[in-house]
Amino acid sequence: MPMIELSLSKGALPETKLRELMQHATKTLMWWEKIPDTPEARAIAWSFANELDEGRLFVGGQPPRKPRYRYRVHTIEGLMDDRAKQGVIRDLTRLTLEVEGSLQDAENTALRSSVSEAGDPAV
Repeated sequence: MPMIELSLSKGALPETKLRELMQHATKTLMWWEKIPDTPEARAIAWSFANELDEGRLFVGGQPPRKPRYRYRVHTIEGLMDDRAKQGVIRDLTRLTLEVEGSLQDAENTALRSSVSEAGDPAV
């Protein structure tokens, strides 16, 4: 079952942009997992967007100066090889910066991603 957990700074994106991001993020993960984009497959693809209130996210022990995003992607063990996992992370980064309206460059490293498989202790 594909699953995405996105934690982000509260108010980082308007509701319409957040919905757009989650829709495209789900589609991206399903593509890398080689799951067909059908209503049946989407019914088992869960996504969670957790907005963190001010005072609940820190960078270097201090509140961040700009919005931050963290993806945790869960997939079935053995379904994705390392190339696919790297592709998901790359594409989620690009997608998030695009929806946010930011450039993808060294200044925009406000995003972290990880991929874990069912059977991993991190899941």
